[in-house]
Amino acid sequence: ADYLKHIREVQPHGPYRLLGWSLGGNVVHAMAAQLQNEGEEVELLVMLDSYPGHFLPNTEAPTEEEALIALLALGGYDPDNMDGKPLTMESAVEILRKDGSALASLEEETILNLKETYVNSVGLLGKYIPKVYNGDILFFRSTVIPDWFDPISPNTWLNYLDGQIVQYDIDCRHKDLCQPGPLTEIGQVLAKYLQNKKGVS
Repeated sequence: ADYLKHIREVQPHGPYRLLGWSLGGNVVHAMAAQLQNEGEEVELLVMLDSYPGHFLPNTEAPTEEEALIALLALGGYDPDNMDGKPLTMESAVEILRKDGSALASLEEETILNLKETYVNSVGLLGKYIPKVYNGDILFFRSTVIPDWFDPISPNTWLNYLDGQIVQYDIDCRHKDLCQPGPLTEIGQVLAKYLQNKKGVS
């Protein structure tokens, strides 16, 4: 509801173009369905490696260790390299700093907030059942999948979609989809898609 309020402050009416990465994809899907329910037009719905929440292996809020493992994964550190060592917030921050990850420059308080946000998000996502969105989804799937992650198919959205999934594979890991290289590729696809919708060659 808060997201929709902010969007309507900027753009009171459609057509809307919505894009979300990871959990953000679930958010924009819910927003798109709600906007349509309110009589608005959603011109474009784009997901970057997002999946319905209750298809996730763990639908409960993660444990402290699971949240820290996810935090390390977000920073690009393979949890398999822990060698059975105990994982604490302090050791996780130390690893992120040492490996020069994408999170290395963040303050410890910010990293802690990221972890808490992850815990809260997984808990919410696991309980939420998506509504049906009328339209197609442009889905960008990362194809470099770590051995420790169990892949999920984009087709899991079909039960919550009155349309098609138009899938594009991006040669990167989930965490890198918003890096300059993958974003350039995604942007080119989106630009071409929007041109085609307008009938511009």
